[in-house]
Amino acid sequence: MFRACSQPSCPAIVRKDCAKWLSEVDETQPSIVIAAQDAAGADLSAVKVLVDGRQVATKADGSPIVVDPGEHTLRVEAPGHAPLTQRLVVRVSEKNRLVRVVFQDGAKAAPPAPVGPPRPSTEASAPASSSSSGSLVLPLVLTGVGVLALGSFGYFGLTSKSDLSKLRTDCAPFCDQSRLDDVKSRMLIADVSLGVGIVALGVAAILFVSRGAARSATTTAAR
Repeated sequence: MFRACSQPSCPAIVRKDCAKWLSEVDETQPSIVIAAQDAAGADLSAVKVLVDGRQVATKADGSPIVVDPGEHTLRVEAPGHAPLTQRLVVRVSEKNRLVRVVFQDGAKAAPPAPVGPPRPSTEASAPASSSSSGSLVLPLVLTGVGVLALGSFGYFGLTSKSDLSKLRTDCAPFCDQSRLDDVKSRMLIADVSLGVGIVALGVAAILFVSRGAARSATTTAAR
C-alpha cells in the first residue's frame, strides 16, 4: 500500500508521507538468511524453507528472507535428508540474521540445537509476551497512518470545499484557471487520503483480530 501511494502518479504531499512510512516499516521488518550444510560441511543450496508451515524459499542462495517479528517454527528440507525443524524468536529490526542448519548423511536428521531446560509453568507466558509485543508493531504503524490520512482528508476536503464555494460566489464562470487547478489538486489529495486511511485502518483491524484469535488459540492449547 505504501509503495503504491509513493509512486510519481500520486500528489507530491501524499507521495512524500508514503515514502517516509514505507522507510519506517522497512527499518522495523526483520529478515533471516539460511545457511544449509551437509555433515561434511559442504553448502547445500537445493533446499526448501518453510516458516510456520508456509513455504518462503525454494533454495538457500544467501538471499535474505523477510519475516514478521515474533516466534516462528522454521523447517528446512533437502533431498536425501530428513527435514530439520527449529524454533526461532525474531526481533524487530533484526536484519539478515544467519540461521545455520546442518544435515546428517542419509536420512538421519541432525539433533536439534539445545534450547535450554524447559521453562517453569509460571514463565510460560514470557515467549508469548515477546512475540505479542513484536507483532503489534505493524498494526500500530498502520493505525497511525490511517489516523494521519483521515486527518489529511478532513483538512484538504474542508479547505477545498470552502474555496470552491468562494469561487462560485466571486468569479464563476470566469475564474482564473490556476485557482481552479489548486482546488482540484486539494480535492484529489483529500480523495487519496481517504482511500489510504480506510485501507490502513482496515488492514490494522484485520491484524489486531488475527492476533487476538492466535492468542486465544495459544491459551486454549496451553490449557
